[in-house]
Amino acid sequence: MKRNKVWARWTSLALAAAVSASPLSPAAVPAANATGAGHLVISEVYGGGGNSGSTWRSDFIELYNPTETAVNVTGWTVQYASSSGSFSLASNMYVELSGIVAPHGYYLVKAADGSGGTVSLPAPDDEGGIAMAAGSGKVALVSNGEAITGKDDPDVVDFVGYGGAGAYEGSGGTPTPSSSVSAQRKSDAAGYVPGQGNGFDTNDNRADFFTAAPTPRNAASPAEPPLGDDVVAGVTATPAPGAVERGTEVALSSATVTAAVYYSVYAPDGTPIVTDALYAGPIPITQATTIEAYAQKGDVRSEVRTFAYDLIETLSIAEARALPANAAATIEGVVTYKESAGGQNNLYVQDETAGIVVRGANLTPNPGDRIRVSGTMTDYFGLAQLQTAAGQSTVLTPQAGVPAPTVVDSRGFAEPNEARLVKLESATIGAGNEFNEYTIQDEYGTAIVKSGWIESGKTYDQIVGVLTYSFGNYMLLPRNRFDVIEKTFSVIAETPPGIVPPGTGIALFSPQPGAAVYYTTDGSAPTPETGTPYAGPIVVGDDDELTIRAIAAVDGMASDVYTFHYVKQQTYEGLAIHDVQSAGHVSPFAGHKVNDLEGIVTQRVGTGKFYMQTVPGQEDGDVRTSEAILVYSSYSVAPGDRVLVDGTVEERKEEGYDDANDLLTTAIGSAFVSRTSRGNELPAPVALERDRVIPKSIVDNDGMTVFDPEEDALDFYESLESMRLELRDARVVGPLHFEIPVVLGDQPGETMTPNGGILLAGEDINPQRVLVKKEVDGYKTGDRFLAPIVGVLGYDYSNFKVIPEGNLPAAEKGAATRERTSIVFDEDKLTIAGFNIENFWDNPSAAGAEKKRKIASAIVEHLNAPDIIGLIEVQDNNGQTDDGTTDASKSYEALIASVAAAGGPTYAYTDIAPENNRDGGATGGNIRVGYLYNPDRVTLTEKPRGDATTAVAYDKKNGLSHNPGRIAPTNDAFDSSRKPLAAEFEFKGERVIVVNNHFNSKGGDEAPFGAIQPLPPILASETQRQTIANVVNDFVAGVLKEDHKANVVLLGDFNDFQFSKTLEILKGDELVNLVDLLPLPERYSYVYQGNSQTLDHVLVTERLAPATTLDIVHINADFSERDGRVSDHDPLLVQLDLFARGVGNGAGQGYGNGKGTKK
Repeated sequence: MKRNKVWARWTSLALAAAVSASPLSPAAVPAANATGAGHLVISEVYGGGGNSGSTWRSDFIELYNPTETAVNVTGWTVQYASSSGSFSLASNMYVELSGIVAPHGYYLVKAADGSGGTVSLPAPDDEGGIAMAAGSGKVALVSNGEAITGKDDPDVVDFVGYGGAGAYEGSGGTPTPSSSVSAQRKSDAAGYVPGQGNGFDTNDNRADFFTAAPTPRNAASPAEPPLGDDVVAGVTATPAPGAVERGTEVALSSATVTAAVYYSVYAPDGTPIVTDALYAGPIPITQATTIEAYAQKGDVRSEVRTFAYDLIETLSIAEARALPANAAATIEGVVTYKESAGGQNNLYVQDETAGIVVRGANLTPNPGDRIRVSGTMTDYFGLAQLQTAAGQSTVLTPQAGVPAPTVVDSRGFAEPNEARLVKLESATIGAGNEFNEYTIQDEYGTAIVKSGWIESGKTYDQIVGVLTYSFGNYMLLPRNRFDVIEKTFSVIAETPPGIVPPGTGIALFSPQPGAAVYYTTDGSAPTPETGTPYAGPIVVGDDDELTIRAIAAVDGMASDVYTFHYVKQQTYEGLAIHDVQSAGHVSPFAGHKVNDLEGIVTQRVGTGKFYMQTVPGQEDGDVRTSEAILVYSSYSVAPGDRVLVDGTVEERKEEGYDDANDLLTTAIGSAFVSRTSRGNELPAPVALERDRVIPKSIVDNDGMTVFDPEEDALDFYESLESMRLELRDARVVGPLHFEIPVVLGDQPGETMTPNGGILLAGEDINPQRVLVKKEVDGYKTGDRFLAPIVGVLGYDYSNFKVIPEGNLPAAEKGAATRERTSIVFDEDKLTIAGFNIENFWDNPSAAGAEKKRKIASAIVEHLNAPDIIGLIEVQDNNGQTDDGTTDASKSYEALIASVAAAGGPTYAYTDIAPENNRDGGATGGNIRVGYLYNPDRVTLTEKPRGDATTAVAYDKKNGLSHNPGRIAPTNDAFDSSRKPLAAEFEFKGERVIVVNNHFNSKGGDEAPFGAIQPLPPILASETQRQTIANVVNDFVAGVLKEDHKANVVLLGDFNDFQFSKTLEILKGDELVNLVDLLPLPERYSYVYQGNSQTLDHVLVTERLAPATTLDIVHINADFSERDGRVSDHDPLLVQLDLFARGVGNGAGQGYGNGKGTKK
């Protein structure tokens, strides 16, 4: 709870206590106000200014004063952080305020401008360079000029997490704003009341805000509500009316903070219990209750509002699980496991009847606690959850004990055991995937265990965990490493072997019931006769190392000997940063302490950490050793401070996916910092490509066994870890995707695309690309920064990244423009496009309407309305709502209408709906491939339409057996992936079979700059794609065996490169990949982390190739949303001359490509 808000509430309660004993004079007594804020609030947040689709040119933050007293904000700040980022005093992260906010008045803070929009803000009361994200982020109003540590910092006056922010007040962030709508605070619980201000505040961003067209107001705007006595806001009640737990206290308030509140209470039968009483404090609900209330100020009275409450009765968990979604429930049970996910807590709770996941923010119960909790039933992609909030759970019995797990086999991996604690016995681990999900086979079937503590091929005596449900599968989730027991008759040390502080006690135990533990510390093998009986922790004493050898013994039997080796943590004095960093990826001092490590603070990042670098003149001159280090400390420092640091050397995994094999960052943890001086000049940055030359082709060629920064890019960046770098002549090679990718200066011409991107054309992944960690949209391929970018080199999410100091310099726009196809319409030639439209559905929001408009524009204006369009990534009618819907007719119809409105033809469509949640992609979205076709140009031949599980066949006489039809949809190759869709069209008497594809993604593959070096010869995702390629090639080969003149076109998102094994398999001896025939710089349709690459392809049969022209139309991959980007993929367009002389006999005019003059 924030200091200012706590003060305001205590003031209100004190007033309420005082008036309860005074004469009941409503005109003279102010009311206690629990939900009309008694302090300045953030009333509106808008980060879409200047974006595509925005009316306003600028982002802004609006403040509102709901009190009767003017507030002086001089010296206060408004601070911003990205959804997952931290607050700082970088110039583009905060604005310092000055002036007065009048009672019921507004205060407008202008943030950064964008390149779009047509309307300027009203005159701002303050302004700065905050560059806000449109859809998610965090904004804080702070009572001083210090960077806050987070939402609970005592200096925070108000805090708003909007959209999908990682931090927020209450149960969640505000509804998601966009380029066209802002997040706005309500007037009261019912919503916004014109003229009544925006002062509603229950400390729950999700409940307190709504989205609507932006309404920026400044200090010159009229007071709301007017300060006269002619308007009194109605009463609101917290919690909202509905079912509540017995004893819940209802607070009443009015947005007119000086009004008194009067109320009446009625029993279930309508009998009055309290009549027209002055509200002085919360009203307890002990039965079904109706409250009527109004607010009065002087002679002015609000309308009477009614609030009805029912009691929630405690249900068994089985009864709660049977309730429909959104039903209220109260349960009791024991917590067996607690985890954090998505900024909230998951509690696995069970009683005698069932288990359930209780989800909410800042939940305090712990495993072993018996609790009562209220909430709302939800279905999270098939996992039953009780959604709750802080304050809705009560610990009935602390540490009542976790129940014994239920022993199950694979048959027990089912709904009756969902969210319960279970145990597998004698489990042999099978194959795993990149998500640490391993199969276990028994005589009854297959089970899945999700854990990083198990290994394929090993057999474990027991694995305990909670049974969860994820992506269509039940999975056992061990809670900790002690839940995974390879051998029951064994000895386990609670402290893992390694470096430990002196005095650490090493506790031993055996999972074997009744077993005693015996140990030695002299290196000898213990027996029950020679070993010391374990009676308590074994202390790491004066010796530098301790080796414990231990056995378990019971009933005359002894286990194997288990060895645990410990090194006593040392403290080192007089080391320099380069000593700690050393010439390698791991510090030789990792795990040990250092004292008086000296450096100059170069940058503060996030909460509680900063970078520091060696004092100029004290470097060691060895380019292999970094002169900077990351420090974790709550001590307040600023760039230019000269400091001495005491702490523990650590190898830390920074931000990233839990299952990713990332490099570690050398850091000083739990640091004590003493400042010796301020205002020192920062160490000069290393200018990349001038002072140090980046290796251009090799990431690592020795499995990280030799540290060679001159040859290996992985070692090169490691040798600069945490140091200040300078990026001169930085040229953007792709739009923002969490970072801005750049290269420095001119690159070899053959590696560059016409728009200024850098091409991924083979094994060389272009390690000279540098990622700039700055979430600022609006850059496109070919833009160029006009001044150097300076920042420190960090690492997260499997990549080295430069974290810039302050704002980015101005950039010169590149020449790239969104292309229009060079293919010219020809009445006698057929055009076919493949277009990944990135999770498209008929989204009714403003953003959804804008996406439909942009896709339609792309089809009509940039692709010349192709005769056939293979669409990739079409979702069902309600997008990611997981309610069993698979039909996508509304999605297609909405797009068809948009194309017609844009001046294009009225297309028809065809597809086959997948089985629910069986084809991968976002759960509930039921992503698929499908077709639009122009019935004035082509005909879909009349055949029975296929279904989700029937395989299409082909014979020469009849063509496809189903139209459309899916290729081998039940083949294991397509597990959790899209099934290729074959369709047969007729164009001027010629039949063409088009196969639309969307192979499985590259998700989960090892990263080029990750800790696994060299990369495996076959990445995890490639095996499935290669299997799919074989299946599809077999289908094409079968068609051509029936009819060697059959016209076959394959298109889609194959999620692999033209030089990959997948595409080689797919081509076989039957097909030509038209991408291979384009000029090298044109071979890209997708940009990832700055690499221009081809994942989308068009393949045709050998006899069609000479009469086919391909154009990759670059309208998306190089561009930002502000430039018109509507997908992350460029569409591919081909034109086929099915009537060309000599097609099929080698007399054609050669293989074509469509890169003529762009219109």
